[in-house]
Amino acid sequence: MYEEPPWVFPRRVQGFVPPKVLQFMWQAAEGKIVVMECLRRRGADVEGEGVCVLCGLERETVQHLLLTCVFVSGIRNRIMRRESISWCVPGSVKEMLQQWNALCVGTAKELWEVIPYAVGWTVWLARNGAIFRAEEVSLEMAWDLHITRIYWWIQAANIDCDYSLHDFQQSF
Repeated sequence: MYEEPPWVFPRRVQGFVPPKVLQFMWQAAEGKIVVMECLRRRGADVEGEGVCVLCGLERETVQHLLLTCVFVSGIRNRIMRRESISWCVPGSVKEMLQQWNALCVGTAKELWEVIPYAVGWTVWLARNGAIFRAEEVSLEMAWDLHITRIYWWIQAANIDCDYSLHDFQQSF
C-alpha cells in the first residue's frame, strides 16, 4: 500500500517564521486546531452554535477560518489583487500551503513564502482576541498586523531590509 510522504514546510520558511507559528500552521494543515466545530463535536456548549466570530455567517471549521471566511478572504484578496493573480481557494489548508509558492510572480520570494503564515497567524490571534477578550476586529487592523508581522520576521532573520516599518507598510 502506497503511503503519501509527510508534507514539510519549505526550508526557507523555517528560517523566517517563528516556531510557534510553524507549529500552529502544521496543526491547521492537519486539521488539528481547536475551532468551534471541533468543540461542538466533543459535546462542548459553544455560543452561537459555533458560528465564526469573525464573520458571523458560517460555522467555524479549520477550512472556514483559514480559507473561506470573508475576513481571511478580504486579506488574501488584497494580496491577490496587488499581484494581479486569479486564484481558486483550495479545499484544505495543506493544499493552500503546498500551492502557495507557485503563485509568486512579482513579490520577492522570501516575502511571498511567509505571507500565508502571517495571514493565518493574524486571523487566529484576531479570532482568539474576539472570543477571549471581546476585542473588536477589523479587516484594516488585521491587514496592518499581518504586514507588520512579516516585517518583524524579516528583521529577526537578519535579512537586509532598506525600509522602515512605516515605509514597508506603505509599499507592501
